[in-house]
Amino acid sequence: MQPIDKFNLENYVKEEDELLEYIVSIADEYAPSVDYENRCQSHSNAPYVFQNRYNSGEIWKNIKFSFEDYVNIKDNNIKDIQDTITALNIDPIKFWYLLLFICDFCNGHCVEGTPQPNFARNELEKFVTAFRANINVDNGKFSKPCEIVMKMKGKTVTVSNPKSIEFIINACENAVNQIKNDNSYMEYMPLSDTKKISTKSAPVAIFANMMFSFFKSNPQFKGKRTKGKTIDKKLFISSLIYMTKTSDNEEFYGNMDILKGYLKLSKNKIENQINAYYPS
Repeated sequence: MQPIDKFNLENYVKEEDELLEYIVSIADEYAPSVDYENRCQSHSNAPYVFQNRYNSGEIWKNIKFSFEDYVNIKDNNIKDIQDTITALNIDPIKFWYLLLFICDFCNGHCVEGTPQPNFARNELEKFVTAFRANINVDNGKFSKPCEIVMKMKGKTVTVSNPKSIEFIINACENAVNQIKNDNSYMEYMPLSDTKKISTKSAPVAIFANMMFSFFKSNPQFKGKRTKGKTIDKKLFISSLIYMTKTSDNEEFYGNMDILKGYLKLSKNKIENQINAYYPS
């Protein structure tokens, strides 16, 4: 059991293409390909990007674990990672490439990534969408308490009259619809709005969520019982986080309880980041 040295990028090789099966199963969710009108394409090009980064050696600059680590590491609660992979009936080589992809993706997102521009138009669209999704207006009354608050230095202005709020929402919605092709004022973004996400907690959250997505899209890999004990996927993922050095916190080693706190990381914070290697 050994990974290949390089992928053949010039010609289609079925055996090499099959090695990326697990990557393909989550690529569309985490790195969808979009056209110039921001419409999702049929398939993500992330697997192809991965092949290029693998061949060029760029991917190895971010990987903190070796194939030997993957094969040999022992765990206190699960006999070892390879035994767990076997028990789940997972292909160990395909899973190796999945681990490489996820770790490379995490680094490109959290370390090398840049914040998603918070354009004025985007803010107004979210503002209108949030209002329409949560507030119904009937005979000039809101279905839920609603007010718009504008905070300024030393002063706060609150708009609470339903008619006033509805007027503001309608004005924003009409304006956004009229200026969707305007790339000047509505594309303005203050530089102070660019904030990066945590490079300690975010990689753990992304790694875990990508792994959960893999198991969700591949329900055939069930937690079978071995010697009277059910394999816990959270415990398995926690051990993988430690093995891959996604976190250097030793508590991840055979301990799934610590993972719960990291999964509470705001999904919006993760989504508001542009991946340096696998942009969508």
